[in-house]
Amino acid sequence: MPVTKTARRALRKSIKQAEFNQKVRRNLKRLIKQNSIATSETDKPSLLTKTVKAIDKAAKRRIIHPNKAARIKSRLAKLTKTHLENPAPAALAKKPKKTSRRKSKPKSQK
Repeated sequence: MPVTKTARRALRKSIKQAEFNQKVRRNLKRLIKQNSIATSETDKPSLLTKTVKAIDKAAKRRIIHPNKAARIKSRLAKLTKTHLENPAPAALAKKPKKTSRRKSKPKSQK
């Protein structure tokens, strides 16, 4: 048990923080599960944005590790296939490769 007054206060604070963190983690788990079992195509994008927002908040507050947040978001995006519906602009406009070599002459002219 804490002996000093500040140690008692720190214990109270850590208990409150632990409860809050557990609440956030439970909420994240619930949202991720809802996202994975969502059936209607109209609900998926709104549910995904809601989930990603919650994940980003948890990562910002360091409740979950930022790399874990990125991994979860990536898997959710792959699951809902939103990255295929909205392709990146760079993938749309492919430019032909420039060649620096001279064109060779046909064999008959050599």
